[in-house]
Order: sequence, then C-alpha cells, then structure tokens
Amino acid sequence: MSSSPTIASTEKKGVVGLTNIGNTCYGNSVLQAIRHQIDFTIFLLQGQHEELIKKKSNDNTRVLEAYAQLVRTMWASEGKETRTKDFWGAMLPAAIKAGFEQFRIPIPHDAHEFLCFILDAFHEALAEEVSMTIKTSSTSADVKGALNFWKTSFQKSYSPLVELVFGIQRKCVRCDDCGHDSVSWETMNMLKVCVPKEGPVQLLDLLKSDGEDDRLDDYACDKCTPKRSKATVTRSLWRLGNWAIIVLKRNENSGRRINTAVQIPMTCAFGPAFHPSSQEPSARDSYELFSTIHHHGSAGGGHYTSHAKHPVTGRWAHYDDESARPVDAPFLDASTYIVMYRRIASSAPVTIESSSTA
Repeated sequence: MSSSPTIASTEKKGVVGLTNIGNTCYGNSVLQAIRHQIDFTIFLLQGQHEELIKKKSNDNTRVLEAYAQLVRTMWASEGKETRTKDFWGAMLPAAIKAGFEQFRIPIPHDAHEFLCFILDAFHEALAEEVSMTIKTSSTSADVKGALNFWKTSFQKSYSPLVELVFGIQRKCVRCDDCGHDSVSWETMNMLKVCVPKEGPVQLLDLLKSDGEDDRLDDYACDKCTPKRSKATVTRSLWRLGNWAIIVLKRNENSGRRINTAVQIPMTCAFGPAFHPSSQEPSARDSYELFSTIHHHGSAGGGHYTSHAKHPVTGRWAHYDDESARPVDAPFLDASTYIVMYRRIASSAPVTIESSSTA
C-alpha cells in the first residue's frame, strides 16, 4: 500500500462529524478511528480496491464500497457533518449474514464487536487466493513454524489487510511432569488485554503480563499420554502488522466496570511483549498512536467518542457523532477503550511474497 498522503492539507479539511441515525455512536467512533489509518485510507482514495472487487458482488464488497464513499466524502469535507444512512444501509445486511444480528436493533452496541465485524468484512471483500513463497535463512524451528503457519492461514484468502493489520501469537504449553513444550500459533487482527482493578498500569506491562503463565490442571501431554498432568500456558507476540489495535477489557464478568487508569504512550515499541526468538521487524520497530475510542458510562450502555490524529497536519481532533473539534492531545483516561497505533518505520522487508493465482 502507498503511504504517501494525497489528502488535501488545510486546517479543517477532513475534520468532520458523522450523523447518528439512532444509537449509532458505537459505529461512528470506530469509523472515525479507522479512517485515520492512512495506509488503508490512501489505498481506498486511490481506488486500489476496485480491481480486487470488480469480479465480486456480495454483501462484503458493498460494505467496502459504501465505506470507501464515506471516506472520500469525509476527507473532502470541511466542517459539515457527513450523512451515514447509505453506509448503514449497506452494512446491516452483511452484519446480519455474518452473525451480528444485534446491529439491526437501534440500541447501544459494543464498539469492539463492530470493529471485529468491519475488519472481517473488509478482508473478505478484498480476499483472493495467492501463491506465497517463504524466504528465510533461519534454521530456527519457531521461525519456520511461524512462516508456514502464516502461509497456511492466508494463502487461500489473502487481502491487503493481511500485511496491514494481522499478526501472529506464539502459544506454548509446557508440561509440569516432563517439561515438554507444545508450540502452536494463532492469528489475530487486534490484541485484547484485561485491565486490573488496581492501578495505574502501563499498557506495555499489560501486554506482557496478559500472556504469562496461565494454568491447565488436566492437560493431555503428547509425551505423557495417556496420563493427565498440569501445565503452564504462555502466549507472546511473534508478528504485528503496520496497524496495531489494542482493546482494553474493562468489564468484569458481573458487568461491573473497571475504571483503572492505563498509561497509554504516544509512541511505543512492543518488543518486550514479543517472544525472544522472533525475527520480525515489528519486534524492533516503534509505533505511533493515531486513534483512540472511548466508552463513557456503564457496561450495559453509555456513549462512544473517539480521538484521531490528522495524517497531514498532525493535529488531534475529538469526534462525538456530528461534533468534530480540534484538541491539543487525546484524552487518555478511564474511558479509553480501544487504542490504535501505526508503525513508524520498518527495519526490514516483509518475509513473505505473494502473487495472485487468478
């Protein structure tokens, strides 16, 4: 994807709100946040998606086209809010088919759930089968395992979102009895961390601790079968895309909200949360905060807003449905629910090449 901005550079260009058509603040906050991801926005503004979807016509492609039109309108606008009726009209059929029937009812919904749906819809709209070639000089079993897992996961369903937002986590289960490590891999397009009841806490510390030392009391070890044993489960980052999304889980099982302050850095290197064997550039590179989504109120309702950094002027704005106003910096407090980072620079080329099989 191109990273050269083509958005007009004026103080107010693109700083516009979105109409709320009935408790749609959860969606508006997400749309404002993701349109400030400049790589994907430029991809759409330059029409690079059109070639990929021209042979398709389904609910997901209609969602993507409606979002692309929304993005074009917003970045060309100045001051006046943008109407969202057409986008929601295209979005709802796809959401219902994907199992998100709840969005058809005009009541408060979860911004995280909407973000999960919309990213999957964009990926499916653009996905195609490709031929992947693995290139590595490493003899590490983990490096080879991760690359083969990446190829298996995406070769038949590859889109530009794969390199942009998808990553890999390494999962290791260690048997207490024999010490055998069973390693597996998981893809993700966002990270979810549990906020503790006491704080304040650092975001990076949450990412590190979230994958540490979960326990299994009835584990079927490959080496100890058929007897059962106890085991320790450890998860660590292996690869991140250029777009890192982190969800701060603030609700207890009882529904009670956790208001612990999480210290969110404006720039962050996620290396300490990576497995030490990872050779991915994202384990070394720094990331810059560009969008935040906030939830105000109780676990069962409330209101959503967002903050986002203009990709050309570098100035922050606060978005609250139809309202859009400049701010000096994002408000990072107990309302902060989702944070989005963009990789500042890549220290090495991507390790997998792909080409369409069509």
